Amino acid sequence: MLLYPPATANFTSLVAFGAGAQIKSHVTQLLATYHSISRVTIVNRTLNDRVTALLDSLRTDHPTVHFTAISSVDGPAGQVESAVRQADCVCCATSSTTPLVRAEWVRPGTHIILVGSYTPEMVEVDPELIRRARVVVDSRGACALEAGELIGAGIAPEDMVQVGELLRSAPAHGDKWAVESDPVRVAQVLTGGDVTIFKSVGVGAQDVAIAVAVADRAIEMGIGTRIPNFDPVI
Repeated sequence: MLLYPPATANFTSLVAFGAGAQIKSHVTQLLATYHSISRVTIVNRTLNDRVTALLDSLRTDHPTVHFTAISSVDGPAGQVESAVRQADCVCCATSSTTPLVRAEWVRPGTHIILVGSYTPEMVEVDPELIRRARVVVDSRGACALEAGELIGAGIAPEDMVQVGELLRSAPAHGDKWAVESDPVRVAQVLTGGDVTIFKSVGVGAQDVAIAVAVADRAIEMGIGTRIPNFDPVI
């Protein structure tokens, strides 16, 4: 919602921390949405086989994008800082307990996505970056209890913007309604700090809603296998 429509984002450089399935999914989604991204830097503690496999997969799927990987432990001093300073978007999906990104590295206008930490002890960016940003969360209540970065920065629940608050209902087809970004609310968020942060710790209700949507779509398309009496309680 904050970065939509994609044509207005003008991203060219993405830095992604981590090399697991979460980072692959996020990088893939960002590249599919923001076609202006031409450079992706993967940052991992070590340049291991998992990093190599990730790069091979991404390069195969996105041959026009330049991918590189750097180590946050073994690489030259200042290498990670330099990559972050040039980034338009930074995505972190790690279980780090120490900040990976310093506030002074991040230039105004950068968008940060934090999806790795999910306990009060985990942090992916330093508190000063949180305090200078406008923070959007998937769940205000869940993040107040689990998001280590927000807890460490002293961000109160009322200072977080819940992502659903950036939406408004809009007529779709016939008697159906859809949702769309609320431009007024989005503009308020974008002017609330010199960087924007989306922090997610995961919400069970979202998983259920997505599963139901997938099942409904499969039934509409006539694919999949129906298992009768799978759960007699329901």
